[in-house]
Amino acid sequence: MTDAFKTHAATEMGLRFRFRWAVLAAWYEQLRARSASVRPETGVLLDQARSDIDSKSFTDRLPGTLGSVEGALAQAERSRPDDQIAYWMDLLLAAMKQSLDLDRLLGEPAVEAAYRQVAVAEDRAN
Repeated sequence: MTDAFKTHAATEMGLRFRFRWAVLAAWYEQLRARSASVRPETGVLLDQARSDIDSKSFTDRLPGTLGSVEGALAQAERSRPDDQIAYWMDLLLAAMKQSLDLDRLLGEPAVEAAYRQVAVAEDRAN
């Protein structure tokens, strides 16, 4: 495996992690705005994931952390009478596809705003 291929693979992986984090962060904020009961550690886990993404630390911990956040948000969403889980799961799926649908992802203003947070950190790191 060449260094150029490894760099490209890491960049693609980082992009997916940034979009997945952005969807989860937007969902978290949306649930809080709807006064949903979200586990207190969820915000801490989101911060940890963002820190890992910002430092390009794509270890086994990152997918596990993001999975824990997703589980907590899904649980909080299911407890709401105005359940929007299908909408957010659809966005998460779009964030993890091989071919990202940027129009779909960035068409959600909250996702776009969250993505800009991690994209700015990426720009600063380069």
